[in-house]
Amino acid sequence: MTALYSKSSFSMGFRRASRGSPFCASAIIFVLPSGFQPEKIARYTPRKIEKLMGDAGIVRNRAKIESTVISARSWLAIQEQQGFSNYLWNFFDGAPIQNNLRKMGDMQTQSPLTVTISKDLKKRGFNFCGPTIIYAFAQAVGMFNDHLVGCHCHAKCLKLAKRKT
Repeated sequence: MTALYSKSSFSMGFRRASRGSPFCASAIIFVLPSGFQPEKIARYTPRKIEKLMGDAGIVRNRAKIESTVISARSWLAIQEQQGFSNYLWNFFDGAPIQNNLRKMGDMQTQSPLTVTISKDLKKRGFNFCGPTIIYAFAQAVGMFNDHLVGCHCHAKCLKLAKRKT
């Protein structure tokens, strides 16, 4: 296992993960012809959106397709300003949050922090990015250590989080 939680190694993996980020509409982006290549999706025209509305291979929800285009533009703006990875890590002060959960009932689906991130993303033009999906994404990429304290992974993740980058 690589240093999943160190900021430098995480940034490398995060760039790949954030290109298919759930912040951008929904799972629709995983099957768009462009994948999630924001440079391409940001240039989608109304004609292209109409074509996608007829594609039986994706969720044909106009609001989600249009949101994906808008989110790609918003993602590019953040990327140009500071980098999307830096943007997210700034909310976490550059280090994963270590939750010390004792039982499954202690698990949460959102936090005050993910509410803040969600609001900021929406202010920047993103849609379909509520605090629950933000929490799930941040948890999946290691911004929250939600392994139960008794789990063998909790201590490993804690140790990785304390490493200098």
